[in-house]
Amino acid sequence: MRVSLVRCPDYGEPGLSGAVERALAPLGGLGAFVRPGDRVLLKVNLLLGVPPERAVTTQPEVLEAVIRMVQDLRGKPIFGDSPGGSHTAATYRGVLRRTALLPVAERTGAEVACFDEDAVEAPSPGGRVFRHFRVARAVVESDVVIGLPRLKTHELTGLTAGVKNCFGYVVGLDKMQYHLHARRDAALFAEMLLDVHGVRPPALTLLDGVVAMEGQGPSAGRPRPLGLLLASASAPALDVVATRIVGLLPARVTTLAPAAARGIGPASPDEVEVVGERIEDVAVSDFEPPAAARILPAPGWAAGFMQRWFSSRPEPDPGTCVRCGRCAEACPPHAIAWSKGELPRIDDDACIRCWCCHEICPEGAMRVIGPRIPLDPASPGFRRVLGAVEPLRTAFRRVRGGR
Repeated sequence: MRVSLVRCPDYGEPGLSGAVERALAPLGGLGAFVRPGDRVLLKVNLLLGVPPERAVTTQPEVLEAVIRMVQDLRGKPIFGDSPGGSHTAATYRGVLRRTALLPVAERTGAEVACFDEDAVEAPSPGGRVFRHFRVARAVVESDVVIGLPRLKTHELTGLTAGVKNCFGYVVGLDKMQYHLHARRDAALFAEMLLDVHGVRPPALTLLDGVVAMEGQGPSAGRPRPLGLLLASASAPALDVVATRIVGLLPARVTTLAPAAARGIGPASPDEVEVVGERIEDVAVSDFEPPAAARILPAPGWAAGFMQRWFSSRPEPDPGTCVRCGRCAEACPPHAIAWSKGELPRIDDDACIRCWCCHEICPEGAMRVIGPRIPLDPASPGFRRVLGAVEPLRTAFRRVRGGR
């Protein structure tokens, strides 16, 4: 599995186009993936209708550079995504305008696909959780699919890059149902993401790390310039390299291990051939990870207790929240109560920690609040819990004949 890694300091031209070409050259160039006459779907990230400087969505300059390259090869570029929530053609156009991708379509003449307006049932060969999904017609009917994600942290999956970008294949509010199916099980959600990826694995993924996002991603984090582009024919392999660059623990990026188990991702970094820059030369040591603490594995009878006391939770910031209600609309288990003009109220017992509310908030007002009892063994809260259970542990040892 080969991953190309190149430096790209900014989005200015001609430097950006040159960097894209250098990234693709070790893979055979774009011509290895696109033939004359091909309809080429560029799967962008359109999570929210926010300006590109927030580093939430696909950078317009990156999209335009790839569109021009596809056109030079006499391919027919089309780009699209299914943003958070449900969209009509009119609201989708608004998202494109606010993310500055609509002017790209106007300048280049590229076709725009509104995923939510035209969906079909598609199989996922080898699916472990689901074998069929309702996805955008453009995904299954294009000749080539190229992913154009941005490198960002993600509160549920750890990182959103190549594989996670494919979740946008699924249309509209259907995405909420898959979150609801997985509920608190991050591992199950990761398997489902790989099933979606299996509907149409991108022939090529170009990951934008020129300006990434750290912290409370994928929408409320901070832009973090890294000055990098990554490219690969394997989205799982690309994700492994991205994880190493930003210094996340591989176990925190939930899709890596199951992708390896399925044989579609590398089982170890040694199985990835990195060409171009060396990871050691571009890796960062101070990249801020996602804030959410993962819920510890627990039997069903204890899951609620573990979630309440040991997991992070969403909470609206009164000073930032504009009381729009988008979080309540996006909540799969309907755990958020909201009335016009009022601050949303979250039912902690009903919340499944899917972070959809955090992801969809246009103001970044749904913050990630740390666990009531931190999992850090050095924390006072953790020590208090250990002190409280120590008499029980002592009694148990005595019953078993221990000391």
